[in-house]
Amino acid sequence: MPRLAAMTARRLLLPAAVAAALVLTGCSGSLDPTPEQTAAAEQSGQDVTDLRAALAQVDPALDTQEAGDAADQVCVEIQEGQDDAAVESTARDAFGGLSDAELSDEQVAEIVEAVKTHFCR
Repeated sequence: MPRLAAMTARRLLLPAAVAAALVLTGCSGSLDPTPEQTAAAEQSGQDVTDLRAALAQVDPALDTQEAGDAADQVCVEIQEGQDDAAVESTARDAFGGLSDAELSDEQVAEIVEAVKTHFCR
């Protein structure tokens, strides 16, 4: 009987040990937030209000609920150190669908500046 108990214990302990090793290995990753998580977590209600007011000056159609999501996309590009052309391209894509008309280069530059000033921290 003792031999049977030892075999049963090994059968139970081995899977438990393997599971524990997998769990501990999975926890060894980085706990640093992604740029997307950082951008989204740092916005206050006032930031969004200020951003929407600035966007309304560029184009009243940009003052929408979706403006925060579009600004998040632009912030990620800025925080990742993308060049101006990439940031402006992202802004044109992200905000272009919110506008009633095609955005001019000047409007896109104003949008990027508004996002930098009022939204990205």
